Amino acid sequence: MNELDGHSVTCIAESEDSIWFGTTSEGLFLHKKENDALVNFALDKYNSESLRSNYVRNIFIDENNIVWIGTFTGGVNIYDPNKYRFNHYKCLPSSERSILSDTVRCFIEDSDGNLLVGAEGGGVTKYFRSSDKVQHYVSEKNNPNTINSNMIRDMYKDNTGKLWVFTFSGISYYDEDKDCFRRYTLPCKVDVPIENHELRFIYEDSSKRVWIGSDQGLILYNTEDGSYEYYHSNADSKRMIASNKSRFIFELRSGDILLVTLSGNSIINPDKDKLINYRRVVSGDKTCYHSFIYCVHETDRYIWLGTHEGLFKKVKSTGDYRRFTTKDGLPNDVIYGILQDEDDNLWLSTNKGLSRYSIHTDKFSNFDVSDGLQSVEFNNASYYKAQDGSLFFGGVNGYNKFYPRDIVDDKEPVKLIFNKFYIANKVVDRSYQKYLNNQLVVPYFSQQFGFEFLAIEYSHPEKIVYEYILEGYDKRHKRTKTNTVFYDQVPPGEYVFRVRSTNRDGIWGDNEISIKVRIEKPLWQQSLKPQGDFSINEILEKYLNENFEDLEDAFSQELLTYMKDLTDSAYQDALTGVFNRAGYMKYFSLYSSSEFLPLGLFIIDVDNLKLINDYLGHQRGDEALKLVNRILKNCIFDMEAQIARMGGDEFAILVPNCNKEKIELIDLRLSNLRKEYGDEGSQEYVSFSYGYACSNKCEIEELYPVADQEMYEFKSMRAIETRQRTMAYVLRNRE
Repeated sequence: MNELDGHSVTCIAESEDSIWFGTTSEGLFLHKKENDALVNFALDKYNSESLRSNYVRNIFIDENNIVWIGTFTGGVNIYDPNKYRFNHYKCLPSSERSILSDTVRCFIEDSDGNLLVGAEGGGVTKYFRSSDKVQHYVSEKNNPNTINSNMIRDMYKDNTGKLWVFTFSGISYYDEDKDCFRRYTLPCKVDVPIENHELRFIYEDSSKRVWIGSDQGLILYNTEDGSYEYYHSNADSKRMIASNKSRFIFELRSGDILLVTLSGNSIINPDKDKLINYRRVVSGDKTCYHSFIYCVHETDRYIWLGTHEGLFKKVKSTGDYRRFTTKDGLPNDVIYGILQDEDDNLWLSTNKGLSRYSIHTDKFSNFDVSDGLQSVEFNNASYYKAQDGSLFFGGVNGYNKFYPRDIVDDKEPVKLIFNKFYIANKVVDRSYQKYLNNQLVVPYFSQQFGFEFLAIEYSHPEKIVYEYILEGYDKRHKRTKTNTVFYDQVPPGEYVFRVRSTNRDGIWGDNEISIKVRIEKPLWQQSLKPQGDFSINEILEKYLNENFEDLEDAFSQELLTYMKDLTDSAYQDALTGVFNRAGYMKYFSLYSSSEFLPLGLFIIDVDNLKLINDYLGHQRGDEALKLVNRILKNCIFDMEAQIARMGGDEFAILVPNCNKEKIELIDLRLSNLRKEYGDEGSQEYVSFSYGYACSNKCEIEELYPVADQEMYEFKSMRAIETRQRTMAYVLRNRE
């Protein structure tokens, strides 16, 4: 490891197969034990995924072999060796080894097995197989020994091994002796109406016939005497093709030539005097040749065609075909490239990622940018299978290289934990003793509870899918990609919340976690155990007759309190679960005692509830009232106060032992929540007005009139604004 000589090493970390070294100025070094190789990771301002600082201070390798790197000024960096399945190569101005443009159009290997990559705007880049050498071939305007243009369209190798390059300005071929490209002009003896820049391809078939495609038709060229046959859309029937704008050509094993044009496709066989044209028609015609074809792949039994309408599989023995689309599992119906691997899988490049089709299982596996793809958008004709079995696909952000057998699904489950618990929209401390028995106890009056769970997946958390159920309440399992679940107004009882997740590859594992949930009954429904010789009926009779003195010997004061609260149902609002007007009057009377003064009162009125009821239905209106109830509970969660629905769209909050600080705090919370939920674009929308009063500034009897008047002044000042917002919400959500 001589490369480390002279560098100041700050930290070392070792895993089973490698050793990591952090330095003060050269970033991170990885020493691989199996081949004694040393790889450097350093800051590259042109690469967003490079190390963010060359000063490494700490290295930690966790149980999943993820490397955590603490840097000076660059924060914490994470290196996950399994994050990307596909190697991604792109244009990096800081690297002489990179391609010169990210729009990759084609690949090919020369006679020595060196890889050449053609890019639009970047010329040709050659990677030498036997060394680290890289060579760029770019156009020089007045030099005929360079390619015609850096705008590469395609590359092709003929039967003699000669390498051809097609650009937007003409054709060039590679001169091995001079190690350069020479510009080429059509050698036809008779002039044809084709300009050099209109050429699209040169193709030599198995009979050594040369086909030259262009934007002005197709030429069948005789290399021996320079004669040719010209196929175009206005020729006689023997040479009339579907369109003059040729795009690519493919020779089938039958000897037929498939010509793809912009307006249709043609099947040509000069030996059999055969020419069939297929014009472009509406999807669903009886033959797949009516679609626009981007690529063709042939096997012993089938012809596979990638089109703008999906993947076609044609049975050669019968002529029958089957079409695969997104309904069958494809990520996109535009198929740009088809390559077959050693296990008979078809790899398909599309306009929405890469797909692997298993001929044996008839299923698609799809990959996207999170797997390391250059982009979800690939380029037409930009695909290649190398001699060593590696596959190449190019697109708008470079290209990908991979060995198909390296792309395997991760079958290991991820670790799943509960991260937070919620009661009444408030995060509950996990150390709260009720969780020590793995149980969440929800008071009846809380109305809402929820869970936040988390799959420990750092590289691809967006790929995790969760499945959950509240046993005893939910009728079936539900799936979601969000990691929070909330429940509201669940009936009292015993439940179990269960959740599990997939891993990054969508495979469900044995990682289910669960917690018991107990929703407490309201006091008037809680079971009471009689003491002594009294039966429940006798207790109720004595209680209803207010003979409390006779009960004291048989019951504790606590049980007596429960008995008194049996009448609370008469004070509860059925829709929201808070107190009704009768409950408000009960507590107003209680809080009027001197020990609870001063007394504060907030009056809250829902804005434009009638509009929501009239246009969206009363169910939406009820949801708005429930939402206001949750908002009010959020405003008083940390203080003693009582909420009541006074009727219709009006609520009240009674605050005993009130002071200036409590008033200002509730006022601030109401104001902030009004802004949050009062945006017509909010998923949960409600608008409300409010006013308040305190008995230290007015008589107890004047609290309601003063607060109510302030509320109406608040509502009047914002009436036009709130009506416009509510109408915008209504119109957006109206079916």
